[in-house]
Amino acid sequence: MCGEQRCGHAAESSRSSPGENVDQSCKWPSLSALTISIHERKLSLYTTFTLLLRTISLSSPSIVGKYTMIELDSIDYRILAAVSRNGRISMLDLAELVGLSPTPCGRRIRRLEEAGIILGYAAQISPQALGANISVLVSIRLLRHGTEGNEQFLNAIAKRPEITECLMVTGSVDYILRIWVRDIDALGTFVRDVLQSIPAVAETTTMVILKQDKNSQILRL
Repeated sequence: MCGEQRCGHAAESSRSSPGENVDQSCKWPSLSALTISIHERKLSLYTTFTLLLRTISLSSPSIVGKYTMIELDSIDYRILAAVSRNGRISMLDLAELVGLSPTPCGRRIRRLEEAGIILGYAAQISPQALGANISVLVSIRLLRHGTEGNEQFLNAIAKRPEITECLMVTGSVDYILRIWVRDIDALGTFVRDVLQSIPAVAETTTMVILKQDKNSQILRL
């Protein structure tokens, strides 16, 4: 399902080297400020991806905060894989699983938490059990960019429970949303009455997810 079409924009890159320094310990800028920075300052492709590959979570805004780059070894990755599969695993069982005693295992967990690599622990809820039977991805192209357009869009969707993910992306669209709805009728109503009614939105494109074959938060095991 598509709405009206307007001209999009392309991400720009400069001649800065891939080694361009990015301060990893400072507070990340607001989304609107980040958009202006990318378009007006012409950041290098490396810096742009460093900034944009941060997932923007509507339900957990504290995720975009301080983090510290630390060296990870194979034991750290085994710990991350284990807690991502079972966040309620006991320290004793986790230590045995990764080949450590409980005390050093606990120190590694605290180190990963303090570095911002482990952001938290949460239960996985079945959307279908709550009546949300259809999952879709909706790409959004904004009519205008800069602070006003981005803030208008983000403020309009911030409290919509149907939207579980909001990603700012490069390319011909500005955002990709993940949305859960009850059925096709509810989807049509949401796209028409909610998304396409936002003045800053120029175009929406909806892709129904037929099957999800992989769902993992671990980048390397």
